[in-house]
Amino acid sequence: MPNFLSDHSSTEGQTSEMEESGTKRTFEPVKVQFGNSRQIAPIDRWTGRVLDISEANQTDIALEVTLEFRGQRQGFVVHGSIDQKGFPIESLEKKVKAALISGLPKRVLWNFFKPVEIFVAADSPEIQVSEAESSIDDIVAPDLEKQALRASLATKDWEKAIQDLQEGVRDFQYRRSEVYDALSFLERCSSAANHGFLSGWYDEKLGRIRSALDDLSKRKNPRHATYVGRVDEIRGYLFHFHPINSWYKEPPRRPSN
Repeated sequence: MPNFLSDHSSTEGQTSEMEESGTKRTFEPVKVQFGNSRQIAPIDRWTGRVLDISEANQTDIALEVTLEFRGQRQGFVVHGSIDQKGFPIESLEKKVKAALISGLPKRVLWNFFKPVEIFVAADSPEIQVSEAESSIDDIVAPDLEKQALRASLATKDWEKAIQDLQEGVRDFQYRRSEVYDALSFLERCSSAANHGFLSGWYDEKLGRIRSALDDLSKRKNPRHATYVGRVDEIRGYLFHFHPINSWYKEPPRRPSN
């Protein structure tokens, strides 16, 4: 696996130290895995307005990344940007990857629950890899570990809510409140999650599930063909819901029953 940090790289089970303002920083190794990337609409840095890609004087991408450290595997999103209109996406992706790998020891990542903003230039270095090694220091590592643990708990809550909804909808007449509570939690999770290319799909399916539940609420006979069909429809959608490994915002926790 490539290691692009020769100045302070470390091997498994070892750390390296460097002086910073009279204090020592201890580094630990991490593995970085790169996923899909896609072009996104840029945001004006002064007004915060989302720009149409055709009117922007910059090119922006979202890059999916997973960090392996301390026994955790946590996904996050990198927003990469270059001040050139129509810049080649493949080249921008390579530059953003290089900048992230070299930036991790400099604390470019400190919060899994918001996109990492990286700005590159036309002469920035490029790398073309699917995974690489880097390091993080002892200042950010404990916080990132706590965030990864919170994200893991939220993912378990998400999976449990899916299970509760799948089971509860079969006895909807008697478990209506439980079913709606589970759906509400899935909606809150989905609004905070990074679904990548599937964001629109999840929004659509959650909307259809709520609509189908509202329809079931009006029906009296659970043996009627339309009623049974609605239940099967909901369960079919839920079957294709996957675990969440990346969040745009702080993930919600499900209240204990």
